[in-house]
Amino acid sequence: MWVTEDYAAENGDVIEAFLRASLRGWIFCRDNPETCVEYVLDAGPTLGESHQLWQMNEVNALIWPSTNGVGVMDQGLWDQTIEIATTQIPEFEGVDIPESSFTTGFAEAALADLEADGLDTTGAGWERIEVELREGGE
Repeated sequence: MWVTEDYAAENGDVIEAFLRASLRGWIFCRDNPETCVEYVLDAGPTLGESHQLWQMNEVNALIWPSTNGVGVMDQGLWDQTIEIATTQIPEFEGVDIPESSFTTGFAEAALADLEADGLDTTGAGWERIEVELREGGE
């Protein structure tokens, strides 16, 4: 999540609430991929059920397991991202990204609340589901 330092200083409770709700949703979809696909299908997507379930499975594979807890960025990966952005993306070349730009505090606070609610925030036991892609994604 990207916000200005001023916004973070003035709206920490909003950031934590947003993260708590978002991460709760990712945890729910990890544990209930078929239900999440039903929600999407009910909203009228252009892709069919098997394609949506395949996508949900692939997204889950990008997120889980989350060793540090879902939504908590690793400092080394952050440093790598900044290095690539400031040396390989013309719009960011030479831009000074202050150390204070990186924080896991909001996500860690949100995770503490979720864990207090009994939710598994790391998904250590998560495994892909088997998805049969049907012709046309239906």
